Amino acid sequence: MKKTLLQIFISLSLLFVTSSFVMHEYYVSITNIFVNKESNQLEIEIKIDADDLEKVLKMNNQSINIEEITERTKLDIEHYLNNKFSVWTNGSKKQIEIIGTELKLEGDFVCYVLVDAPTVLNSIKIKNELLLPTFLQQHNIVNLKVKQKTQSHTFIHQHTLYTFKIDAK
Repeated sequence: MKKTLLQIFISLSLLFVTSSFVMHEYYVSITNIFVNKESNQLEIEIKIDADDLEKVLKMNNQSINIEEITERTKLDIEHYLNNKFSVWTNGSKKQIEIIGTELKLEGDFVCYVLVDAPTVLNSIKIKNELLLPTFLQQHNIVNLKVKQKTQSHTFIHQHTLYTFKIDAK
């Protein structure tokens, strides 16, 4: 009897411990894009779960510690972003420039990006494959603010391209 109770206790303990480390409940990144008409730039803030980003970069054979942002880490993140996040304005692909990074206390890694924009902006096309396909449950929400209007789109696995139309008024 004692042996059976001990086996049940060990089995339940192992199940509890391993299930808490396997995955968390949700996979979401939030990207906010603000169109700055004065500077003709897109100001972009990308929030990603820091642990998930670190896992993906390590899976790509990049030795990284998200808590210590070195120049090498910044280059690895910039390379990853340029491969998984792209911006086109009026049909022309733009270069992404990381101007800063920050690790928030709640576990988000925030990347601040600038993209040059034309004076007359008709459309912004986004490719957002951040953390996809590593996490198939991943949802990448993009909020675009132009003047006082906000448009949003959610990118998911196999649906990673979307074009925001800009109202010229």
